[in-house]
Amino acid sequence: MIMKFACWPVYLMGFVLSLVDKEIPYIPTAKQAVIGKISPFAKPLLVQIVVFVFTLAWISYDRFNLLTEVELIASYEITYGMLAFAFIPFLLACASMYAVWESSKLTSESPWEEVDLNQIKTELSQKSGT
Repeated sequence: MIMKFACWPVYLMGFVLSLVDKEIPYIPTAKQAVIGKISPFAKPLLVQIVVFVFTLAWISYDRFNLLTEVELIASYEITYGMLAFAFIPFLLACASMYAVWESSKLTSESPWEEVDLNQIKTELSQKSGT
């Protein structure tokens, strides 16, 4: 669920580029972990977190300082219900940012370091009978 939610910027960019009929070159993915960098796909998630926190601060200020008691009573169900629904994607964005932070601490290693080619050749030669 978190991965599906965290990928929405990629799908949005793909949709926008398809609308403007932009050609996108094929770029193969890296076969080695890149260390020390935060993914550029994390930026929209950061924006989403900041917008939620700003919205929460504004609603708190508005409800405690600007609204009358009648307006508070009339709007509390809608306000807190919408905040509860907005809190779910906020939690998912925070979990996604945690995953991005953890992935930035990966060590760089080649995927071929753990493959023993001599053992594979030996197994293949034994199966073929040579």
